[in-house]
Amino acid sequence: MSKKDTPVFELHKLMMHNTEEGVRALSGKGAKKLTRQQLIRDVAHHEPQFMESLNFIIMAEELLWSRRSKRVILPETPEIFERLLNAEYTMASAKGFNLPYSSFTLAMPAGLKHRGIELPPCLVDYGPYEQSDARIIHPFCDYIDAPRSDVHIEDCTPGAYCLSITYREAGTMAYARAMISDDDLPTILESTSPQECRERIGDYEKLKRLVEMNDTDYEIQYWLLRLVSAIGIYHVATSGQHLHEGFPGKKPPTLINKDPSQMILMSYLSTATSTEIKPAIKKPVLAKEALSLDSAWHFNQSTGSSYDEDEADDNPFSLYFASGGQ
Repeated sequence: MSKKDTPVFELHKLMMHNTEEGVRALSGKGAKKLTRQQLIRDVAHHEPQFMESLNFIIMAEELLWSRRSKRVILPETPEIFERLLNAEYTMASAKGFNLPYSSFTLAMPAGLKHRGIELPPCLVDYGPYEQSDARIIHPFCDYIDAPRSDVHIEDCTPGAYCLSITYREAGTMAYARAMISDDDLPTILESTSPQECRERIGDYEKLKRLVEMNDTDYEIQYWLLRLVSAIGIYHVATSGQHLHEGFPGKKPPTLINKDPSQMILMSYLSTATSTEIKPAIKKPVLAKEALSLDSAWHFNQSTGSSYDEDEADDNPFSLYFASGGQ
């Protein structure tokens, strides 16, 4: 494989890594012997209202990832992400939904666009909201030698899981983050556009976003939330058979934004073969005009007596060819 044929992926650059680089550049030799933890602690102690800021939440999730996960998921080819984004989803609830890992970063093929929107790599966290303090907040408070604080977000269903995505805005040093409850997953997956989702779900107000969004922000966040959710559905529907350790191909890909001080564990998604996919459901679940012309897959959720979540071999999601074609 020639160098020009080597796949190129962009990794999510942690805010802590970005902050460390900025502080070292400004401080010169004075910061040379300081560790990342010492630098972040100093920033946290000198930045007004840091504990109430978006930066605090983002860095707390980053610490969880860097300490307990280190997982990076990338696609075998860009086409699998397109298939997942264009697929149809019939989903009544979050019952049976899960992600390959509770914390991971999603690497993107460099320059990947969907419907004209460039999709950035992102940090993903998925876990029980009621355990957020113990999982995420308190360890970071300890990391920066700050009093432990608690998250106070209203209107979250008891027992709910929350899905968050964080990414760096293109061409800037700023980061954006969105978080939803798993109750909203069916709406995100069954909507066919950001506009339809916005009409049905609003601006994620249930979980009190910390920053205002413009239309482009909303589109990026919708497609990222849809893609991450779709990866979870795909992983469950194929019983994890298409998530592989390592990287695709015989040679390592080129990785943009690789942090030399951060160990990563790579996994990649491969595409299901036609023999693994069931024939199209005879009766279309969605109206014909709502289907994407290039949609090839349809994920359908089994409910009621046909699905028993206590049975490990009983899969709540099935993968079909879409009724619009193969």
